Amino acid sequence: MCQGEAIVFGGQPLKLRLFIVSTGVLLALCLLPSCSKVVGASVLQCQTDGDCADRGPDFVGTACATGGPSKGYCVDELAVSQNGECTANADCVDISGPGSICARVGGANRCQRVVTEQCPFYVGDPFVERTVVFGVMGDIAPTDIRYTRDVGIVAAAKLAVDEFQADKGIELNGKRRVSIVFCKQSTPRASSTHLVRLGAKAIVGPTESGALVSVAEQVAPEKVPVFTGTLDENPAAALAQAAGLIFLTGAERGSMVDALSAYLTENKMPILAATGGGVGLRVLTVLSQDSVGYETLLAEKLTFNGKTAIQNQSDTACDACYRNVKLVDGDVAALLSAVATFRPNVIVPIVDSTWGSTYLSPLEASFAGPGKPPLYLHPFRLEEDAGYRVLRRTNPTLVNQRVAGLWPRRSSSTVASFRDRYRLATSPRPNVPGPTPNVSATRVYETMSLVLLAAYSAARSTPNGAFTGADLARAVANVTAKGAPPIQVGPLGILPAVQTLNRRLGASESEFERVDVDGILTTFEFSANQVATSPWEIWCLDGTKEAYEGTSRVFDGSSFAGGSPGLCN
Repeated sequence: MCQGEAIVFGGQPLKLRLFIVSTGVLLALCLLPSCSKVVGASVLQCQTDGDCADRGPDFVGTACATGGPSKGYCVDELAVSQNGECTANADCVDISGPGSICARVGGANRCQRVVTEQCPFYVGDPFVERTVVFGVMGDIAPTDIRYTRDVGIVAAAKLAVDEFQADKGIELNGKRRVSIVFCKQSTPRASSTHLVRLGAKAIVGPTESGALVSVAEQVAPEKVPVFTGTLDENPAAALAQAAGLIFLTGAERGSMVDALSAYLTENKMPILAATGGGVGLRVLTVLSQDSVGYETLLAEKLTFNGKTAIQNQSDTACDACYRNVKLVDGDVAALLSAVATFRPNVIVPIVDSTWGSTYLSPLEASFAGPGKPPLYLHPFRLEEDAGYRVLRRTNPTLVNQRVAGLWPRRSSSTVASFRDRYRLATSPRPNVPGPTPNVSATRVYETMSLVLLAAYSAARSTPNGAFTGADLARAVANVTAKGAPPIQVGPLGILPAVQTLNRRLGASESEFERVDVDGILTTFEFSANQVATSPWEIWCLDGTKEAYEGTSRVFDGSSFAGGSPGLCN
């Protein structure tokens, strides 16, 4: 059953239901409002800002006034804000009607509606005075393109807040509580602008790199930090005004390609022996529409046979040892043709979610004839594709030795603990566990946990607990301090972290001790440009258990160490 605070959509509690929509691979979260959203009485010109936009070019730059003498008219956006002057949330009931809070933005207090078309629901109670608001952005609406991937981030962020606030009873300094407003990344500019107007102190997300630049442009003036655990690059790095505000806690592209190179170099001879020999390794990389950004990086940085991929591609000695194929709209025939003509020793799928469900089975069927089939080297970025585990049940040629991959290093006990808590929190009914969290949900959970502790540190450093987004960004250093007491994200680490952050440094009235937070999939060791690169570990397929298991062989930046070298067995 759902635990903790309710998710609220349009002011109404939601029932949280999760179910499997295809053979245990895709998971869906259904947010069902218990009743329709309440709207105000009929108005002269508008009820929402969208009504003003629909009125044509003469209304560009206007918004719908929700209070004051211009209520119901499309007026200049600044006028909308000025009509919402307030000193407390309670004032906004008279000025803007129910569903608004008093937020301080741009040096003035304004009434802002919490729920909008772009930001349709929230967790916690943002209407309680002095509540601290955070934002989470992703494909969180059922109509969004990546909904089946991102649906789990809602439950993951909620779980982090519930463990911190509801289960442990933690409040920020000044008796401040926490609320999360969930927004669509399909409208990144409007969603992030709305979060800024709500006074959000940080944003977790977006989950698509194309949305990050728009988000960074909107949050930079108010210095609101953005934490994203699902992106492998920072396209907003060139925005000077956003310097120090973008924190990447996911798997970075360059490190993943370096780890692939190290694996191919280390295992060249065993791979050749297992796949029928050859002058050198023949590597086929497979990209989906979500990973086409890797194409140039792989060509220039992937290294095997002592050369880069692009050099291998033109090497006549091995008959052009590198090829890349891009999958479009489930075109299985194109992949089968590329494999048949190129004859790779290794297939590297940089594909999430659709690889096992669409391509793997027909590809394996094509290897039924004589000859030794290739090996798979699959890096798991956002999802752990179940295809190899499922196919292993019926396909005797998919022996353990033929399957290996990379994933962010993790403690199996920590992963199992989070998985069990997540499944309990998302249970549709008693004694029926919810779905297993994907990598995106896991990263949002650990990143939200980091943000909550950074907020606690920032609030602790001021007499009344008031802090800004810039204060929170600076406080990240207080909770990721190398050499400080280690803290593991999760319910067991919350109280020790808070107790340590409460201890003053000597006789200081404003300085406190620090902690070093470790996530589930990352150590949160941020570089100078706020990137926390996850160490990559080799995983193997255990055909007997039908499970993926870590090997303890971890990439240290140049080569693999620990565990047992060689192919999986």
